[in-house]
Amino acid sequence: MIHIMLVIFVGMIGIVLYMLQQETGFNRLSFINRIFHNPLLLSIVFLLFFYTYNHLNNKLDQDHNVPIKNFHMSHSMTNNKLSVSPLNSSIKTKKVVIEATEFAYFPKDFKLTVGQPVTLILKNSGEVEHDIEFENMKASLLQQSHHGNHSKNQTVHIHSLPGKTTEVKFIPIKRGVFRFYCTVPGHKESGMVGFVKVS
Repeated sequence: MIHIMLVIFVGMIGIVLYMLQQETGFNRLSFINRIFHNPLLLSIVFLLFFYTYNHLNNKLDQDHNVPIKNFHMSHSMTNNKLSVSPLNSSIKTKKVVIEATEFAYFPKDFKLTVGQPVTLILKNSGEVEHDIEFENMKASLLQQSHHGNHSKNQTVHIHSLPGKTTEVKFIPIKRGVFRFYCTVPGHKESGMVGFVKVS
């Protein structure tokens, strides 16, 4: 989506520059005039721009990919609670409790660290079901399947019935600020939205 918006933006800037050049009557030897009247030169300028943009974008993405080294997980399922326990016990698990009421989360924002195990507890103090889904935040978590495998690059989602408390354990693997919200129809629109910063 960002790439499409960038193409539209660059195209609009080009059209505005061309219209300004035509309106003000720059001399025929100006650089802008030569670019717009020579399709080959215009193509080269666009190719260089997009090559540079993609190169810088890929470089930034590589800088943000942080591998998790020397980390092994074992898992078990008890009482419908997922658990992922790190083999390396020197990494302390962070516990985050989020209370869900009618159309609000408490707290609405919190911080996590890449590579640090997290126990997320959803306490539903409301009268209807609520859940939490993190938008675009990838994590290593235990799959909810009969195989009991853990997997990376999964979306964290937790669901809780009225008056119940549920938990999920995961390890964030991507830095950024991510939105979380309730996926029950109408709840997000009513204000059940929050943000997590992963650093």
